Amino acid sequence: MSPIQKSIFLSFGAFFLFSVGDAMRKNVLIEYDFILAQFWCSIASVVTCLILARQLGGVSSLKTITKPRIHLAKAILITIMAGAASLGTQRLSLDVFYTLVFTIPLVTSILAAIFFSEHLSFRKLLLILAGFIGVLIVVRPGSEIDFIGACAAMTLTIVFSANLLLNKLFRPEEAKFPFGFIPYLF
Repeated sequence: MSPIQKSIFLSFGAFFLFSVGDAMRKNVLIEYDFILAQFWCSIASVVTCLILARQLGGVSSLKTITKPRIHLAKAILITIMAGAASLGTQRLSLDVFYTLVFTIPLVTSILAAIFFSEHLSFRKLLLILAGFIGVLIVVRPGSEIDFIGACAAMTLTIVFSANLLLNKLFRPEEAKFPFGFIPYLF
């Protein structure tokens, strides 16, 4: 399997697990406060990182992290993302929540053009516009959607995009353990 095929396969698996996790989160949030739910999610993430530490570059990679301020910024962003995801899934139906969250590629492309001077071709701009029109169709302007839930989903979208773009500031060969461990420990 080529590295690109492996990346695609892992991406599909990750998004599947995100969806399962969000459905479970929505179910848990019926009875529990979202702060408590996120606390246990973070504990599970830290434990998972520790189990996979060797494959991710080892716990010792925490001693040699580059750009600690950016790691701290990413930890803050991921904390905001977690809270926004919990609030959004709690207050919105999953179809509306995911429609809003799936604007992440649109937002990321626009932010990459602004902050990293990445070229946005006319074709890509048309695709962004088509994606946004699709969001408007699903969300149905004028329909009764929970405003706080929608704001949480859009906050998640913008913060997720910013977090993705911060990864561009690191070298690809850096150990991956700090990227998973630090935010959830935070």
